[in-house]
Amino acid sequence: MGETKDDLWNYFLDKVKDNMHIVLAMSPAGDTLRIRCRNFPGMVSNTSIDWFFNWPEEALMSVANYFLGEVDLPSEIRPRIISHIVMVHTSIQKFSEEFERMMKRKNFSTPKNYLDFLFNYKKLLQENRALYSLMIGRF
Repeated sequence: MGETKDDLWNYFLDKVKDNMHIVLAMSPAGDTLRIRCRNFPGMVSNTSIDWFFNWPEEALMSVANYFLGEVDLPSEIRPRIISHIVMVHTSIQKFSEEFERMMKRKNFSTPKNYLDFLFNYKKLLQENRALYSLMIGRF
């Protein structure tokens, strides 16, 4: 390889082409994604598209067990609480389909929404327990 500016520039471009990876995350699905792919063919021609679908109930239960593992819950009702959390999240997905049929608008329930749901459950449980202990302390 020569040491001219053009040689160095071409070497740099070759290394960038070989090693650069771009991650682009888009949440539109269906027609919106199809239109965007058609409008920007360069994004699709040399890419790998990973489709992420809804988590199965077993995965949702496993994630809930993991994130609520350190939460002090009575062992006899822990499975029912986790089961209820999973049911709420999966029902949102079902109601989103009904919402789309009726309103002609899409609504997505993502894994991030599920994790936020678990985090907020833990936070509200902690706040309510603190409030309850304050109320009990007053009597």
